[in-house]
Amino acid sequence: MALFSKLFGGRGQHATAGAATARSEKQYAPGTQLAYDDQLIKRFTGHHRTLLAHFNGIVQAGEGRRYDELALALKQFLNVLEQHILEENLRLYIYLEKCINDEDHKQMIREMKQEMGRIGQSVRLFVRHHLEFGINDQNIGKFRHELKDIGAALVDRIRREEDGLYTLYLPPSNYQLL
Repeated sequence: MALFSKLFGGRGQHATAGAATARSEKQYAPGTQLAYDDQLIKRFTGHHRTLLAHFNGIVQAGEGRRYDELALALKQFLNVLEQHILEENLRLYIYLEKCINDEDHKQMIREMKQEMGRIGQSVRLFVRHHLEFGINDQNIGKFRHELKDIGAALVDRIRREEDGLYTLYLPPSNYQLL
């Protein structure tokens, strides 16, 4: 009988019903197809660790005056940053804006989103400038100074995201309790 069920869908129907139940248990931000993802914040903090590792690679290549390696490290860093910003915009900010009803929190979320956009734009301009004009012994001092400022902004932003913004990410039903 088990073979018959296997061949003709007896077990598959239970698996399909189980999968449908699992899907129906997902909680979505109001008016969206954005489901709560219990791994999202873990993924974002992983992005942060990756960004910091790439940033440290840039610092080390700059200190060693390995300019070809430095250019590659800058490209990789920018790529990871842009992917992170895009996912945050699509998966976090929209979700939070739809779930949170408190105007003070909504304003803070909008400000953090705008700030991240400005940070991303500054980093893009910095990287593009140094890729276009190159980094060499004549401009490495200026590069390091600018890099130090970017690093400080990055570390501060990561701290504020992980300690503040990310704590607001909850299943939609939890916002009704607040």
